[in-house]
Amino acid sequence: MTWTRKGSGFTKLFEFLAIHMYKEMSVLSAAKILRITDDSLWRILRYCVDEARKI
Repeated sequence: MTWTRKGSGFTKLFEFLAIHMYKEMSVLSAAKILRITDDSLWRILRYCVDEARKI
């Protein structure tokens, strides 16, 4: 089992947390709390949406 997905730079658990934070607040607010850029959070969100659409 891998801790990260290829090319992400974040652990899967961190990405899971980021997605759930986004559900409760804006991308910018969540990114500030997580200490990442809003662009990084948008990339995580886009990846997860694209994966969900494959199902």
